[in-house]
This record gives sequence, C-alpha cells and structure tokens, in this order.
Amino acid sequence: MDALESLGFIHRGSVEDEQLFGWEDCPRHRVVNLHVVQHGSRRWREWLLFRDRLRADDALRDEYAALKADLARRFPDDRHAYIAGKNTFVRRVLGG
Repeated sequence: MDALESLGFIHRGSVEDEQLFGWEDCPRHRVVNLHVVQHGSRRWREWLLFRDRLRADDALRDEYAALKADLARRFPDDRHAYIAGKNTFVRRVLGG
C-alpha cells in the first residue's frame, strides 16, 4: 500500500480480498480506479474470465460498453448506482 500511496493513490478501503485505490487529478475528481487482488484468488480468476469473455464476443463487449455509457449518463454523480447498474450484466457474463 505504501508504494501506491507514495505515487499519489488514495487507499479507499477493502472489499473481500481486494484493496481499492483511486487517483485524483484534483480533489474529488477521480481519474483512475485501481483494484489490487492476490494473484490466483477467486476475484482474480473472475476478472480474467470476465475480460476473456468480452474479448471473445464483440456483441457482448459492445453491450457492456453501451451499458456503461448509459449508466454514466444516468448517474454522473452517483458511483454506487453506476456500479450497481453493472452487477446483473457482470453476473450474467460470469454465469452466475
């Protein structure tokens, strides 16, 4: 954590087995979200599976991009609603 914080990342807390960081170019304007997980963990495997399924299916990738754009328009100042809006899609892609 210290190495990331020394680069300007702000530790945002932990969720399950991941550490959450953000980087802001000015106060309260986050330009980077960084999620750190242990190599080989359940979360790590899920992220790679999600990535690989989007890479393998252009229609699925485009659907996800459209969903994210729509959520960003609808919830420009509500990060939690934006994230919650992606959950059903992510679960579907992961098969759960």
